[in-house]
Amino acid sequence: MTLAMSSDGYLYCWKAGSLDEYVKLIKSKIILAENDRLYYRGLSRKSYNLSPSIDRMMNNKDKWLCKESRLIEFAEQTYRDIFDKEYPTLILSNMQHYGIPTRMMDITGNAFVALFFACDYEDNDEDGKVVVFCGTPVTAYNPYSNIIADSYRLINNAYTNLDTYLSLINEQSYATRILYPNCEKKENFKSDMIRILSKPLIVDVGIINQRQRNQDGKFILFPNRIENEHILNELVTIDNSSDMVKAEIIIPKEIKKELREQLRMVGITESFIYPDDINKVLGDLKMDLMGEDIK
Repeated sequence: MTLAMSSDGYLYCWKAGSLDEYVKLIKSKIILAENDRLYYRGLSRKSYNLSPSIDRMMNNKDKWLCKESRLIEFAEQTYRDIFDKEYPTLILSNMQHYGIPTRMMDITGNAFVALFFACDYEDNDEDGKVVVFCGTPVTAYNPYSNIIADSYRLINNAYTNLDTYLSLINEQSYATRILYPNCEKKENFKSDMIRILSKPLIVDVGIINQRQRNQDGKFILFPNRIENEHILNELVTIDNSSDMVKAEIIIPKEIKKELREQLRMVGITESFIYPDDINKVLGDLKMDLMGEDIK
């Protein structure tokens, strides 16, 4: 096992050859504040950025973000029985499940699941990584998560005035929990909203389906950048300097396949990760039968 530590104790590099070392590292090296929990994201290439799908390029000049409202409106109109319009956070989480670009990024509360994704050995020309986050999650009914998820309606052009944005928030039913109980503190409303809505949130939407249950799936929800009293049509970013990031664990490309085999021994297989994908389930069955033949 190789560890590299920065001067402030931030763990930024780890190379290990076994599942046991991976577990020991997380258990012994990461210290949490009270009420915080650890979450993970596994990436098959360490060069990949920490960004949601809506923030990626749709073509050579535009990001999906410029089509966010059209994507959501189409989903709502086409699948009325699936998307809950009352809570925008639930709309986005359902869209994420169906592979539609959103401002949510998948994370997991299960370190083994994250390692599974980092160890995609078919993508073996580069080391993978597991990014470890910490924070306190909010629910799908949290007013702040719904404000961020509802940005496609609240921010209707590339340069929205902050006061206009805040006045629109005042009109939303899901925001009443923060507005009216604290109306005596109205003078702090603007500064509080800027502070809270300037950082990504970890969101737990509950159990939507079996895949999410197995993966212990959670999300990081990305707000728009606030600058000079305006809401910009671009998202806040996360990198290794973010308060949310506790560690980055490098997974050497040479051991990806071996680690996948070790994960299989503790039940983390493709059919477990994708229980609703018959091809994945049958693929694991085939591997089990091949193993019996070898014996």
